[in-house]
Amino acid sequence: MCMRIIAATLLLLTMQISLAQNYGDKEFYLLDSLDLDAMYDNDRQLIDSCLTVYHHSESDSMKMYTINYLVENSWDIMIWPRYNVLLYELNEELISNGSESMSLDNMLEIKATSLNNDGYYKNKQGEPEQALERYFLSLELFVQLEDKQNTAYILNNIASIYRAKGQQAKSLEYTYESFKIQEEMDNKM
Repeated sequence: MCMRIIAATLLLLTMQISLAQNYGDKEFYLLDSLDLDAMYDNDRQLIDSCLTVYHHSESDSMKMYTINYLVENSWDIMIWPRYNVLLYELNEELISNGSESMSLDNMLEIKATSLNNDGYYKNKQGEPEQALERYFLSLELFVQLEDKQNTAYILNNIASIYRAKGQQAKSLEYTYESFKIQEEMDNKM
C-alpha cells in the first residue's frame, strides 16, 4: 500500500512539473518545445533580442548572421545546438534556392561555421568521429573560401581530437599545418 502511495505521488509530481513548463511560441522562437523557464536570464535576453532583430529583418544575410550571433554567444547546451541546427537548415535552403541579399561565399561561410559548431558539440557529447567528420567538412569550405584564419582554427580543432585519441603523429601534422598558416598570416601583417 505504501509503495502505491509513493508511486502515485511521484506520478502526480511528474505530471505537475511537466505541465508547469513554459514553452516559447514557435512562431517567435523558431523552435518547438523551447522551455523558457529553464534558461538563464542572459540567454533569454540574448535570444529575445536576436529574434526580435531576426523577425524585423527583411534581408536573408541579416537573418542568418543574427542566428549565428545567437549560436556563438549562447553557452547553454540545451539552446545553442538547436539554433545551430536551425541555422544550418535555413542556410542550406538559401544555398538551394539562392538569395538576393546574400552571396554564395557568405552562405558557405555560415555553413562552414555551423559545421564547426556542430563538430564542437559532437566532441563534447563524446562523439569524436562525428566531430571529425563535421570539422573536415568545415575545413573544406574554409579552404575553398580562402579563409586562412578559420582554416587554421579548424586544423587546431582536428589536432585536438587526434591528440585526445592518442594519435600524436596526426595531431602534430594538423597542428603544424595550422601553425604554418598562422605564421604566414603574421608575416603579411
